[in-house]
Amino acid sequence: MNDKQIKRNRIAAFLPQALRIAKYKLSRKLARFAEDVAQDALFKALEKEHLSPEDIEHFDNWLRTIANNTCTDTFRKKREEFTKEGDVSNLATTEWSEESDKHERREAYKNLKRCIHKLPSRDKKVILLRDFFKCSGKETAAYLEIPQGNVNVYYQRAKKRLRALIIE
Repeated sequence: MNDKQIKRNRIAAFLPQALRIAKYKLSRKLARFAEDVAQDALFKALEKEHLSPEDIEHFDNWLRTIANNTCTDTFRKKREEFTKEGDVSNLATTEWSEESDKHERREAYKNLKRCIHKLPSRDKKVILLRDFFKCSGKETAAYLEIPQGNVNVYYQRAKKRLRALIIE
Protein backbone atom coordinates (compact mmCIF):
# COMPACT_ATOMS: atom_id res chain seq x y z
CA MET A 1 0.00 0.00 0.00
CA ASN A 2 1.50 3.37 -0.98
CA ASP A 3 1.53 6.56 1.09
CA LYS A 4 -1.52 8.06 -0.66
CA GLN A 5 -3.65 5.00 0.07
CA ILE A 6 -2.50 4.93 3.70
CA LYS A 7 -3.34 8.61 4.01
CA ARG A 8 -6.81 8.19 2.46
CA ASN A 9 -7.61 5.22 4.71
CA ARG A 10 -6.53 7.04 7.86
CA ILE A 11 -8.46 10.16 6.88
CA ALA A 12 -11.59 8.10 6.19
CA ALA A 13 -11.22 6.39 9.56
CA PHE A 14 -10.88 9.82 11.22
CA LEU A 15 -14.32 11.07 10.06
CA PRO A 16 -16.24 9.97 13.19
CA GLN A 17 -13.66 11.65 15.43
CA ALA A 18 -13.73 14.83 13.32
CA LEU A 19 -17.51 14.86 13.65
CA ARG A 20 -17.28 14.53 17.45
CA ILE A 21 -14.77 17.39 17.56
CA ALA A 22 -17.02 19.58 15.41
CA LYS A 23 -20.10 18.86 17.55
CA TYR A 24 -18.12 19.58 20.70
CA LYS A 25 -16.48 22.78 19.45
CA LEU A 26 -19.51 24.34 17.79
CA SER A 27 -22.34 25.69 19.90
CA ARG A 28 -25.65 23.84 20.11
CA LYS A 29 -27.22 26.18 17.59
CA LEU A 30 -24.36 25.68 15.13
CA ALA A 31 -24.37 21.90 15.54
CA ARG A 32 -26.23 21.63 12.22
CA PHE A 33 -22.95 22.63 10.54
CA ALA A 34 -20.90 19.95 12.34
CA GLU A 35 -21.00 17.39 9.53
CA ASP A 36 -20.01 19.97 6.91
CA VAL A 37 -17.18 21.22 9.12
CA ALA A 38 -15.90 17.67 9.69
CA GLN A 39 -15.93 16.98 5.95
CA ASP A 40 -14.21 20.29 5.20
CA ALA A 41 -11.46 19.38 7.67
CA LEU A 42 -10.92 16.03 5.96
CA PHE A 43 -10.85 17.64 2.50
CA LYS A 44 -8.18 20.04 3.74
CA ALA A 45 -6.18 17.05 4.96
CA LEU A 46 -6.54 15.33 1.58
CA GLU A 47 -5.20 18.40 -0.22
CA LYS A 48 -1.74 17.94 1.24
CA GLU A 49 0.18 16.05 -1.43
CA HIS A 50 3.21 14.45 0.21
CA LEU A 51 3.66 12.76 3.54
CA SER A 52 6.99 12.22 5.17
CA PRO A 53 7.51 9.47 7.78
CA GLU A 54 7.33 12.14 10.51
CA ASP A 55 3.97 13.32 9.17
CA ILE A 56 2.58 9.79 9.31
CA GLU A 57 3.82 9.38 12.88
CA HIS A 58 1.92 12.50 14.03
CA PHE A 59 -0.95 12.13 11.57
CA ASP A 60 -3.79 11.88 14.11
CA ASN A 61 -2.62 15.00 15.96
CA TRP A 62 -2.37 16.80 12.64
CA LEU A 63 -5.93 15.78 11.72
CA ARG A 64 -7.22 16.92 15.13
CA THR A 65 -5.54 20.29 14.62
CA ILE A 66 -7.14 20.68 11.20
CA ALA A 67 -10.56 19.78 12.63
CA ASN A 68 -10.17 22.25 15.53
CA ASN A 69 -9.02 25.05 13.21
CA THR A 70 -11.87 24.40 10.78
CA CYS A 71 -14.36 24.61 13.66
CA THR A 72 -12.86 27.89 14.82
CA ASP A 73 -12.98 29.32 11.28
CA THR A 74 -16.62 28.28 10.85
CA PHE A 75 -17.57 29.74 14.23
CA ARG A 76 -15.97 33.07 13.32
CA LYS A 77 -17.57 33.17 9.87
CA LYS A 78 -21.03 32.49 11.27
CA ARG A 79 -20.57 35.14 13.94
CA GLU A 80 -19.47 37.64 11.27
CA GLU A 81 -22.52 36.78 9.14
CA PHE A 82 -24.84 37.63 12.01
CA THR A 83 -23.11 40.91 12.83
CA LYS A 84 -22.81 41.99 9.15
CA GLU A 85 -26.53 41.55 8.64
CA GLY A 86 -26.98 44.37 11.14
CA ASP A 87 -29.62 42.51 13.07
CA VAL A 88 -27.88 43.09 16.36
CA SER A 89 -31.16 43.12 18.32
CA ASN A 90 -31.83 39.58 17.12
CA LEU A 91 -28.44 38.30 18.21
CA ALA A 92 -29.59 38.00 21.81
CA THR A 93 -32.29 35.52 20.81
CA THR A 94 -30.30 33.50 18.28
CA GLU A 95 -27.09 31.52 18.46
CA TRP A 96 -25.22 33.97 20.63
CA SER A 97 -27.52 34.49 23.60
CA GLU A 98 -25.91 34.71 27.01
CA GLU A 99 -28.26 32.10 28.44
CA SER A 100 -27.27 29.66 25.72
CA ASP A 101 -23.59 30.40 26.36
CA LYS A 102 -24.05 29.86 30.09
CA HIS A 103 -25.71 26.52 29.47
CA GLU A 104 -22.99 25.44 27.05
CA ARG A 105 -20.25 26.51 29.46
CA ARG A 106 -21.99 24.61 32.25
CA GLU A 107 -22.22 21.47 30.10
CA ALA A 108 -18.60 21.80 28.99
CA TYR A 109 -17.53 22.24 32.63
CA LYS A 110 -19.45 19.11 33.66
CA ASN A 111 -17.84 17.15 30.83
CA LEU A 112 -14.38 18.46 31.77
CA LYS A 113 -14.98 17.54 35.40
CA ARG A 114 -16.02 13.99 34.45
CA CYS A 115 -12.97 13.61 32.23
CA ILE A 116 -10.60 14.91 34.92
CA HIS A 117 -12.02 12.39 37.39
CA LYS A 118 -11.23 9.58 34.92
CA LEU A 119 -7.54 10.55 34.84
CA PRO A 120 -4.92 8.71 36.92
CA SER A 121 -4.23 10.34 40.29
CA ARG A 122 -0.92 11.98 39.34
CA ASP A 123 -2.34 13.41 36.10
CA LYS A 124 -5.37 14.74 37.95
CA LYS A 125 -3.18 16.48 40.53
CA VAL A 126 -0.86 18.02 37.94
CA ILE A 127 -3.79 19.37 35.87
CA LEU A 128 -5.53 20.81 38.93
CA LEU A 129 -2.38 22.39 40.36
CA ARG A 130 -1.22 23.92 37.08
CA ASP A 131 -4.50 24.96 35.44
CA PHE A 132 -6.96 25.54 38.27
CA PHE A 133 -4.74 26.66 41.13
CA LYS A 134 -2.19 28.35 38.83
CA CYS A 135 0.77 26.86 40.69
CA SER A 136 4.22 27.33 39.23
CA GLY A 137 6.36 24.37 38.21
CA LYS A 138 8.38 24.73 41.38
CA GLU A 139 5.27 24.77 43.60
CA THR A 140 3.78 21.79 41.76
CA ALA A 141 7.04 19.85 42.14
CA ALA A 142 7.15 20.60 45.87
CA TYR A 143 3.54 19.55 46.40
CA LEU A 144 3.86 16.32 44.41
CA GLU A 145 7.37 15.66 45.75
CA ILE A 146 8.83 15.12 42.29
CA PRO A 147 11.82 16.73 40.53
CA GLN A 148 10.95 20.12 39.05
CA GLY A 149 12.17 19.01 35.63
CA ASN A 150 9.53 16.28 35.53
CA VAL A 151 6.60 18.62 36.15
CA ASN A 152 6.32 19.80 32.54
CA VAL A 153 6.63 16.24 31.22
CA TYR A 154 3.87 15.03 33.55
CA TYR A 155 1.77 18.09 32.72
CA GLN A 156 2.04 17.59 28.93
CA ARG A 157 1.20 13.89 29.24
CA ALA A 158 -1.75 14.66 31.50
CA LYS A 159 -3.08 17.24 29.02
CA LYS A 160 -2.73 14.72 26.20
CA ARG A 161 -4.69 12.10 28.16
CA LEU A 162 -7.33 14.66 29.12
CA ARG A 163 -7.68 15.81 25.51
CA ALA A 164 -8.20 12.21 24.41
CA LEU A 165 -10.91 11.71 27.05
CA ILE A 166 -12.71 14.89 26.03
CA ILE A 167 -12.72 13.95 22.37
CA GLU A 168 -14.09 10.42 23.03
